[in-house]
Amino acid sequence: MERELKVKNQRIMYLDSLRIFAIFAMMVLHVSASNWSKCLPNTYEFQVFNVYDSFVRFCVPVFVMISGVFFLDDRKSIDVKKLYTHNILRIVTAFIFWSLAYASYSLFDNVVLHGNELNYIAIKNFVIHSIYGHYHMWFLFAIVGLYIITPLLRKISADKRLTEYFICLSFIFCYCINLLKLTRYGDIVNNVMNKSNFNFVMGYTGYYLLGYYLHRYEISKKFNNVINVLAIISIAITIVFSS
Repeated sequence: MERELKVKNQRIMYLDSLRIFAIFAMMVLHVSASNWSKCLPNTYEFQVFNVYDSFVRFCVPVFVMISGVFFLDDRKSIDVKKLYTHNILRIVTAFIFWSLAYASYSLFDNVVLHGNELNYIAIKNFVIHSIYGHYHMWFLFAIVGLYIITPLLRKISADKRLTEYFICLSFIFCYCINLLKLTRYGDIVNNVMNKSNFNFVMGYTGYYLLGYYLHRYEISKKFNNVINVLAIISIAITIVFSS
């Protein structure tokens, strides 16, 4: 059954609420992760940051799912030219500006504030930092990749059963298989996955389609309860294996 959503002033209110919640979670994630890595393992401080970090890792997938809601709706037309000249170009422009800003600050800090020589290595690091961007800017690479394949994914999202099939494959190969990698057979599983080169349903593509699917279609109360239980189990597993 397709979902009917209440829209106020042409905005989808629950998605705005999700954005705010995800932004807050993102701030908690960065604060906890930056301190988490500085603590000795098995200390009280480490475990506190680990718990906070594990509880808010949903924030990036939520941002991807929200993007899927707007870009994968087959009921709205999408122009490939506009996708590149507006959506992708805007992200690339922001990346260039901020990557240069971070690289320039890093160079200034190294040469001016710390008095190091402006040599080949310093210039090389500036170029590398400009290309890769600051550590948190990896998300821009990921979202551009999803935008590029959006016209193809829309062919999938137009078919409910095909979308469900894709999401199931993503769940199996992204998460169930990764759990097997933590077992004694992890090397075998990893070797088989590398040889199969099964990348189409990997990464954030499953979240991209899942966001649109949950937005458009109603799910049963029973299945919703299953998702809630899996969420609790996932958080518990993340805390245990990150400690």
